[in-house]
Amino acid sequence: MVEWHLGQGDARAAVAEAQRIFEEARARGATAFKVEAGQPAQRLDRFDPRAEEVVVVPRVAGGAVSPTDKSAMTAAGMARLEEELKRLRTVERSELAVRLRDARESPGDQSDNLELLEAQHDYSLLEARIADLEYALAQAQVVESRHGDSAEIGSVVLVRDDDGEEESYTLVGPAEADPRHGLISIASPVGSALLGSRAGDEPVVNTPVGPRRLQVLKVA
Repeated sequence: MVEWHLGQGDARAAVAEAQRIFEEARARGATAFKVEAGQPAQRLDRFDPRAEEVVVVPRVAGGAVSPTDKSAMTAAGMARLEEELKRLRTVERSELAVRLRDARESPGDQSDNLELLEAQHDYSLLEARIADLEYALAQAQVVESRHGDSAEIGSVVLVRDDDGEEESYTLVGPAEADPRHGLISIASPVGSALLGSRAGDEPVVNTPVGPRRLQVLKVA
């Protein structure tokens, strides 16, 4: 979240820095929303120095990838994202609409209404996620896995690390990546190292703490 409050004179430097952060985030594909007390969140395509608070939401997981990699997606991943988008558009939007309505109808000073501010913040995050899903699905190109002996998008790769621990990774497109559930982007350090590997290979993953060697046990 990026937040700024404007004053007089020496605030120019702060505004310039806020604009730089905003434009850099937008250039990386982030979605921005203006949040103000008592008002619904509004999507921002251009920097607005008058905004009291701006929520910047990064694009969905995937990291720095080439344009062709961004659009790659498995059929199963597309189905999951379509189901999530449907749920956000219907169930989540309806629930947030109720929260916003109840918060606005509560007595007292709306500028100090924490329930309203929280609901507006959650609404901006919801709309950002919906926008990201719509973009990802509109750009998606489903890649059919051949399930050969070399790892490709859609492949399940069983590996063993230097400590002898085994881990299973499913290689997927950047937009559908979910590392917590073993869905690794082909643009991530681990995914890119495993891409094209075969059983018996020992690809090296470059990490912030140094190189990490993996032994590929199985590709399915």
